[in-house]
Amino acid sequence: MCAVRQVAVAVVGFSGGDIEQNNGIGKSCFCSRFVRPAFDDYETVKGSLSSCISEADFLQREVNRCHFLYFAPTTKEQVEFHVVEQTTLIEDTTLRPFSEAAKYSDRATRLSLRSDGKVAFTSRDHIGISTASDTKWFPSELFEKVGIKGFICVFDPTLDERAMKDQVTMVCDLITNIQSKKLKIPVVLAVSKSDKIEHAGCVGVTCARDTARQYSIPIVYTSAHENMNVTETFLFLASLILKKSHSHIYSCTADTADYVTAMENHRQKLQALDKNYNQLLATVVKGLYVTWSFFKGRLVGKIEYEDFKYVFGMKQAKVAFKMRLLLAALRTSSKLLKSLTEGTTYTSLKRLTVMRDLLLDHEDIGYEWYLCVVFSILSFSCSHDLCVGLDVGMWITRCIRR
Repeated sequence: MCAVRQVAVAVVGFSGGDIEQNNGIGKSCFCSRFVRPAFDDYETVKGSLSSCISEADFLQREVNRCHFLYFAPTTKEQVEFHVVEQTTLIEDTTLRPFSEAAKYSDRATRLSLRSDGKVAFTSRDHIGISTASDTKWFPSELFEKVGIKGFICVFDPTLDERAMKDQVTMVCDLITNIQSKKLKIPVVLAVSKSDKIEHAGCVGVTCARDTARQYSIPIVYTSAHENMNVTETFLFLASLILKKSHSHIYSCTADTADYVTAMENHRQKLQALDKNYNQLLATVVKGLYVTWSFFKGRLVGKIEYEDFKYVFGMKQAKVAFKMRLLLAALRTSSKLLKSLTEGTTYTSLKRLTVMRDLLLDHEDIGYEWYLCVVFSILSFSCSHDLCVGLDVGMWITRCIRR
């Protein structure tokens, strides 16, 4: 077995005052998703990754008066990644960058970094509140003496025409600077926000593809929001850096196919996870008399549930469970009329009450499901003079507002 190898990696890309104020191009989200790949972990920080911070935060240890952010070390496939994001931090009152003498394309491509006292960045909301137990110190010795061994250049294909031209110019400057170094540092072009691209022929995808061809570097289509090819991009870069010493990483490389193929492969992975989880629910959920708080305890440890939760999150796992209950409720409703006509009114009333209670605890399903089940209950209860305690006006209003 190979020993764990430390690798310092820099994530760079279009950066500056205007673009950073408009949510950036996704560098912080890309790095954060790599160190927090689970959906629920990423969701807790993704809303506070803006480059606009206060002057007081600029002085805190997580920033340490530097225009680069260090993310907690992450080990994948026997490689310990130390990731820095080269950015441009904006003062939140003046909306101007904090002072920095060097041009971005020059400072972002430096191979040696030092910042004594700097600690790992989590999110803007966590600046200044890290405790001694969870503090990850910036390894100045690694970044200064060993140096950065590879670059991931993030490319946003969703920018408007003017910003796209500026982005292409800056990305070309970055790659030129990196390739001009004698050490032959590998670079991977990571196209971000692939889930927001309308079609493969859009201007952004074409510009990214042409840039990669111009400099003969690999291109990977990614999405931090959907965790598409994020970890794979870092492993792919590691395989270029370490080569023969960690040849097993080649089996974990990113999808460098064209955009259409990359998106199709990603969709198939998501569909397979959804299908497996729903098949698990179908075998376990057998009736309406089940609550999520009770049921999820039986799912813990099952690979279908754990994989689904890892990618889609706990909330979506709960939604799928409730959808399964609603399907059971709809099947039950189709049998109620027959039960009523056969004189089993008590049983039908009990089932209607269960369906009502299901709706009262149902906050995450679209209004069309509400309408379907609500009117099923109303049609059976009203036509047979049954009272199940359902406020018609309240439920119809609630359905419309969802």
